[in-house]
Amino acid sequence: MRIGTVKEIWRYPVKSMAGEQIESTTVGALGVPGDRAWALRDEEAGEIRGAKKIPGLLHFAARYLGDPAGDYDPIPIAITTPDGTTVSSEETDVSKSLSAAVGREVTLVARPDPQVDTAHYLPGKQMFDDPMENLRHILGLEGDDPIPDLSGLPANLREYIGPLGTYFDCFPLHILTTASLDELQRLSPEANFDVRRFRPNVLLEADAALTGFAESDWGGRTLRIGEVVIEVNTSAVRCSMPMQSQQGLEFDKGTLRTVKDHNGQHVGIYCSVTTPGPIAVGDEATLD
Repeated sequence: MRIGTVKEIWRYPVKSMAGEQIESTTVGALGVPGDRAWALRDEEAGEIRGAKKIPGLLHFAARYLGDPAGDYDPIPIAITTPDGTTVSSEETDVSKSLSAAVGREVTLVARPDPQVDTAHYLPGKQMFDDPMENLRHILGLEGDDPIPDLSGLPANLREYIGPLGTYFDCFPLHILTTASLDELQRLSPEANFDVRRFRPNVLLEADAALTGFAESDWGGRTLRIGEVVIEVNTSAVRCSMPMQSQQGLEFDKGTLRTVKDHNGQHVGIYCSVTTPGPIAVGDEATLD
């Protein structure tokens, strides 16, 4: 069944920083090459952290200085800080510069091969002593908000900061449809559901027949984009990040509130690549 075409392709060189929109790429086991190949390690906490715990990272932007290739041999990047200063990963004092911009001691790190360094992916000191309080903070829950269904997430997230060998939250590919964005906008016309709030790798321009939160029911099905075969693992649980401010977007609790109230705090899908291959803007997408 045809469901639409590829409207946008995104990669995010650094976890939680603004990314790059590209016209084409070749996806593999780790999704879009170079996606979240870098991250910041919070030295006080002793763990890799993103905007769930350091929201200001969304005001930083990162871009590659070449084409990403190997999974564990990242291409150098340039990072633009909120004040407009640009630093390169090749500068010897890059972590010092980023620490000053972030307001805490951080180190810019590239993802290591987990066969060499599993300890790199272990969590460190948490923000709250109560694990449930930590979870509620990360998910942006308030008052009597229920905890969303987390059953589709990998079990090892209880032990590591993400899937070993990656800086992803859950799975290597995140896909969103314009149908879901349109539905959110319909439900809350006063809010701004800019695609950047949701940070997908692929935004699909949904065909007219797809309405509402179309992709929420695709779990376990097969998605095909061009030659690429994709397994839909689960619907994407939204954390606090969609409501945070970033360049050109103001802080807006209403964005996350709409997702909570109308779709169980899920929007978009997490996926794995079964058959690698090229994808490009304009490619047809079908669902088996």
